[in-house]
Amino acid sequence: MEFVACGEPLSLAGAALVVSDDGFTVAGALASDLLVTSYGLTRRGYLLCPHVLPCVGNDALGVGPPTGALSTGLELFASTDGRLAVLQRRAPVARGAARAFSDALAGWAASAGFSRLLLLAGCEAAAAPAAALQHPFCVLPAALDWPVLDEAGGWGGAELATATAPPWALRAAAGRAGLPAHALLQFAAAGDNTGHAATLASRSVELLGLEAPAGGWRSPASWAAALYGSDVSALV
Repeated sequence: MEFVACGEPLSLAGAALVVSDDGFTVAGALASDLLVTSYGLTRRGYLLCPHVLPCVGNDALGVGPPTGALSTGLELFASTDGRLAVLQRRAPVARGAARAFSDALAGWAASAGFSRLLLLAGCEAAAAPAAALQHPFCVLPAALDWPVLDEAGGWGGAELATATAPPWALRAAAGRAGLPAHALLQFAAAGDNTGHAATLASRSVELLGLEAPAGGWRSPASWAAALYGSDVSALV
C-alpha cells in the first residue's frame, strides 16, 4: 500500500478514519460521500494498492459543475483540523485478495497514526432479526468507549448483527495491526439507498462525537447523474 499525498501536509495522527465496506447495499459508500461534501473535507491523497482494480472517473465529489478533477479507486479526504478522515473506495478488491488488501490497509492506517477505524455498511434487512426492524442500527463490537445511545434513542444492540454480519476481513486485519475498529451497520434493502446513507452518516457523526454539519447533509453533484438522482430534500 503506497500513499501519494496531495495538497499541503496535514498530520492525521489521532484522527478517526471512516471507511465504507462492501455490504448488501451501497449505503456505506453514499454515506461517505455525504461526510466528505457536507463537512467540506479536502482530498489529501491517493492510495495505490495492487489488490484494488483500476478505476477512474470525473470529479465524483464536486458540489458544482464538473471541474475535470479525476477520481480514483482509493482516495483520502480529511478535515482541516485533522479530526476526521474518510477513505472512499470506488473500485472492488480483486477476487481472492480480500485479506491481502485488508492487511495492507490496516497496516497503513496504523502506521499513519489513526486512532480508530469506523466501517460503514448496509446489511440485508430480510435476513435481520425481527428486532432490527424497530432498531435498524447496531455497532460491532459494542462500542463501550463511545457515546452509544440506548434503544430509546434508536440504537440496536450488537447482538442484532452477529447472525447476519459477514466476517469482514478489514476488522480482523485492524485487530492484527493493533488498531481499534468498529463497524456501524444499517439493515436495509438493496435499491435507492440515498435516504439510508443520510441516516447512516448521522449515526456515524454521533459515534464520533462530531457536531452535525452546518446546513444539513449536502450531496455531491455526481448523484444527479446516478441511477436514483439526488433529491437532497428527501434525505433525513
